[in-house]
Amino acid sequence: MVTKIGLLLAGAALAAAGGVNRSLPLPPGTRTLKVLASLATDTAVTGTAAVYGINDNENANGGLGCRAYYGDGSANDGWPSISQWVSFNYIWQVNYNSIQNSCSQYGVPNLSDDEMNDLENGINDIANQYNIDHRFILAEILTESSGCVRVPTTGGPATGIWNPGLLQDFDGYYTCNCNTYNGVYNEYGETCGVVDPCPADTISNMIREGAVGTDNGVGLSFLINAAEAQGAQDAQVFYVASEWYNQGEYSPNVGGSLNANCYANKVAQWLTGCTNPVSC
Repeated sequence: MVTKIGLLLAGAALAAAGGVNRSLPLPPGTRTLKVLASLATDTAVTGTAAVYGINDNENANGGLGCRAYYGDGSANDGWPSISQWVSFNYIWQVNYNSIQNSCSQYGVPNLSDDEMNDLENGINDIANQYNIDHRFILAEILTESSGCVRVPTTGGPATGIWNPGLLQDFDGYYTCNCNTYNGVYNEYGETCGVVDPCPADTISNMIREGAVGTDNGVGLSFLINAAEAQGAQDAQVFYVASEWYNQGEYSPNVGGSLNANCYANKVAQWLTGCTNPVSC
């Protein structure tokens, strides 16, 4: 209760000052300026992979179900093309209950109806701002956090790598759970605990940091552009970008196998209507 009151007071003070309510006490030093600077230089998707506007019912078909894919992510290797992806509404609806109950696996409160609405709106808002296919953002969220807005941060002081939030982004700031899996506090030493409810702006900024990058790590939009620049085509652009988001930039190069840990494989399955992706 004390934590919640403190957060509310901090949020009220920020609102009164015209600042951004991050749901967390602001850290000391110049972190606020660094975060705002990074948001000002975010990358939009360009080229043939760019999507302009939101269409919740694109490619409204029944999907391909759950199956493993092998190879380089291309149609020639049997991976699904964009025309075989299901609609955003299809992915959202068939996974709605599992998303809403996704936080129980971490021992924290599940999503409320309002948080579900904020999650859907946040995905669409960021997708629309940066020309990213909203289905791809949703599939990445399902892969990274199952959609839990209070997902703990992975990594920690032992590795020097911190991955917070819905997209477990690289060295991000926004979270509604200051604890990490190994029981220590987050990178900035904050002790907010588990934030419930998770504010809409925090949900949106968790999505933003993964989708378009942080001070120290690129986001999905940059990787989509890079994959297309290397020669990936159609849906392969997204599968390669997905693998790079998990493995590191340009590993493997376009044309290399995407089966190192089945990560892009699972993303492809979410995009084609699967609700429980199989391993490759």
